[in-house]
Amino acid sequence: MKTEPLDSLKTAWNEPETDSFYKTEELLLKELSRQWENRSRKLRRKFIGEFGFYVLLYLAAIVIIIQASTNPISQFFGIKIVLLSLIFFTPVGISLYQSLAFLRNVDLSKPMGSFVTESIQRLKRSEQLYMRYSYLFSGFMIALLLTDEFFSSQTLALQLVVFTFIALFALLVKPYLRVAYSKEREHFEKLRKEMEEKI
Repeated sequence: MKTEPLDSLKTAWNEPETDSFYKTEELLLKELSRQWENRSRKLRRKFIGEFGFYVLLYLAAIVIIIQASTNPISQFFGIKIVLLSLIFFTPVGISLYQSLAFLRNVDLSKPMGSFVTESIQRLKRSEQLYMRYSYLFSGFMIALLLTDEFFSSQTLALQLVVFTFIALFALLVKPYLRVAYSKEREHFEKLRKEMEEKI
């Protein structure tokens, strides 16, 4: 019987601390979610800007090919290159879109850690797919141009310009991904680390 007041005092003493802990955890989750949303919004803007740029680039390429080409053979060759690039990079665009769409679905009622981990993994896979397809497309284009009769009939200077452009594209893919997507993914990884340390 003598221990009851002491037990009651312990319970009363511990209750505010417990409430405070849960409030702190809830506030921290909300703050991390806010930062997550800001980063994912920034990443989506980059994707939309990149998508818009490519749409304009493809449309401009088709118009230039039709207007500047002197015969149907050259028009067919130019449009073939444009369509092949679209076929190659459509899976990359779909993968990035799905990864960024997943980033938006922050649900505080579910474990945040598993959501964050899966989001980072999805984004990393999309980056790897982007790089892999870029290298594959560059190699495919070189092989296609070397075996194409129309391209082989062009001047050596033009051929060198085209091959140089393809080589630059392959070399710049990794730095571009670093600036456009990898840096943002690293911020997500930092947020995950903060969550693991503080929650």
